[in-house]
Amino acid sequence: ERDKVLQAKEILEHEFEQMLSIKELSRRVAINECYLKKGFKAMFGKTINEFQQQLRISKAKTLLQFEGLTVSEVAKTLGYSSISHFSTAFKKATNMKPCELLK
Repeated sequence: ERDKVLQAKEILEHEFEQMLSIKELSRRVAINECYLKKGFKAMFGKTINEFQQQLRISKAKTLLQFEGLTVSEVAKTLGYSSISHFSTAFKKATNMKPCELLK
């Protein structure tokens, strides 16, 4: 079970630009959804969705600060459905607007 949770984490880290559902993730690592959710939270101290969001926001910061991408380019690159959805998620996670990193 532990190996499957670690495998799920690796999948999330390599495919962070898309929000994989827990159902899809559990299917790919061949483990029950409940075991995956409980095991992930126990091992990493956050839910799968929180972990995914953290990865995406971290990558967004890098893209905005060092890669010179616009807010809309970052939102599209990271698979957000809209710029406003990305901006809201970014502000909630960092207490700043994405455009503030461009300055």
